[in-house]
Amino acid sequence: MKSLLGTAYRGAAILLAGAAAGLAQSQPPIFAANWTNLNDVARFHVEEAEYLLQHQDLDAASLELQQALAMVPDHATLLRWAADLYTDRGQYAMAESYWARLSEVFPSNAWVCIRWADVLFRINRFDQAEKVLSRALELEPGDLSARYRLACRHLAAGRRGPAQTLLRDLNLNEVIDLATQVCKESEVLQEKLGYDSFSDLCRLILGDLQTDAPETEIATPPETESWTQRLDRVAVALTEARGALASEQWETAVAQLDAALAEGLRIPEARRDRALALYRLGDNGQALKAFAQLNQRNPDLPGVQRTYGLLLLQKRRFTQAAKALTRARRKSPEDVESAFALICAYAAQGKYTDARDTARALPPEQAARISAWLREGHPYREYLEGNAELLDWLQALGQKGSED
Repeated sequence: MKSLLGTAYRGAAILLAGAAAGLAQSQPPIFAANWTNLNDVARFHVEEAEYLLQHQDLDAASLELQQALAMVPDHATLLRWAADLYTDRGQYAMAESYWARLSEVFPSNAWVCIRWADVLFRINRFDQAEKVLSRALELEPGDLSARYRLACRHLAAGRRGPAQTLLRDLNLNEVIDLATQVCKESEVLQEKLGYDSFSDLCRLILGDLQTDAPETEIATPPETESWTQRLDRVAVALTEARGALASEQWETAVAQLDAALAEGLRIPEARRDRALALYRLGDNGQALKAFAQLNQRNPDLPGVQRTYGLLLLQKRRFTQAAKALTRARRKSPEDVESAFALICAYAAQGKYTDARDTARALPPEQAARISAWLREGHPYREYLEGNAELLDWLQALGQKGSED
């Protein structure tokens, strides 16, 4: 069974080493590198700046950029170079002016808004950062970087509810990305949020959506370091688990997911992937127990009803299997195996009319697939052997003239 992990976010490449926005999901605008419309003097300064940036001579590059921008103050590529240069060097007040100008050139680009807001956050212009991030989320509602930074702003202002809403329902790739980002900038976050709000941020990333801890439980600097170490271990374990799931190394996947869960991870997707790995490992007893818990707590999580139903069928708990597989079919009507399993669950209960009705409702290609499986001796065949007429009918399913 393949991993159901989501797609990792991809950051944009930039000219300056180390200046990437780690969580950026939205894409930057296109920055032209065509200098033919510049006069000779401006082109000279631009080409010098480009060369110096590539060779990391940043002081000299800064001077050349200032010369070029004095001649073409609204050139988007030069503004981008300057914004990146001063951000990378930690000269945030300088960088902010260039990101602000870029936001005027590209008013509908979320990526620019997010980079600008990040600098505003660092120079303590929190209210403006909040407005800019809200604008970014209007443009790109799902952007992880904007959600994360705006959640930080809410926590800094003591607003846990809005922060929780922004970080609710993270998938495992998002947990990895956010945990890694927090570890990278933990000192800045401690300064801007305070220790108690920093701990709240870490809890939210791990999926702990409980209400605030009592006021007496304020995090101290050693606790904050412990949070950072914990997030680092979670990110490492989930990355290892993701690779193990993709390569079908089920034991490793279970072990790494157990390690992440032991650190306090409460994301339902982690328990779902662990249960799937147990199922593929052949530990059906533990897998069934895990899926039963998921069925109670997170019944709508993709993959839960399907695999729970298949396990119940194998355990010959046919009534429960039919209920789970019916729900699975509603979510994924294209899934042939869950349809086949549902037919078998009905037949094993003696509900032959329901079995036939389910089969008749299938698209022709699904019906033909089930028919072929039965003729090839599929393991589910045993559930149909109590009714030879139904078995023969299903084996002919999908063939011309077999509908009746």
